Amino acid sequence: MKIFTTLVSSALLLTTLYAKESQPYKSSLLGINIGVSNIKSETTTSSSFSSQDNLVGLMGIKIGAQTKEYRLFFNLNQYSDTSDFYDYLITYGISGQYLLHLSPSVDFFLGLEGGMASADYKLENENFSRSLSDFYLGTNIGLNIPVNEDFDIELGGKVLVLNTDDTQNNTTFTHKRISTMLVSIIYKYQMD
Repeated sequence: MKIFTTLVSSALLLTTLYAKESQPYKSSLLGINIGVSNIKSETTTSSSFSSQDNLVGLMGIKIGAQTKEYRLFFNLNQYSDTSDFYDYLITYGISGQYLLHLSPSVDFFLGLEGGMASADYKLENENFSRSLSDFYLGTNIGLNIPVNEDFDIELGGKVLVLNTDDTQNNTTFTHKRISTMLVSIIYKYQMD
């Protein structure tokens, strides 16, 4: 919990400073993410290979800053599945986005992101847990819809590439990527 509190406090401070020192139009941002993700993975043994897709839910928060054409977010997302394959799975990192103003009622965004993924999980027919702690890189794309002066709704998707291997008992499990469709509610505010 101390790490989470430190990350959130640092993100608030850094994004507020970014918004304060940037272009004339600026806002600090606080958002809530809700979505669905597909986690692509592979299992390899000496005699077999299989590919898996796990459908999981996503909930998260993001703290950021925005200028007229750019946004910067610090993200923290937790994933949950109904099959109990994952004891936990979280991702946290930074995302930078370019905004293209299509009209007064909608913006298109395209961005890059990177960070860390951490998980505990258990493969079928194994009586021990495996762990994941590795970097990811990804991209995101979507539409940002200003609802009013204080709130935006974001509809988007992102793909995070992991490509991490865990070999135990002659079985290699590889996390390949996490593909997500999500909705975000973003609160815009000014910190002076």
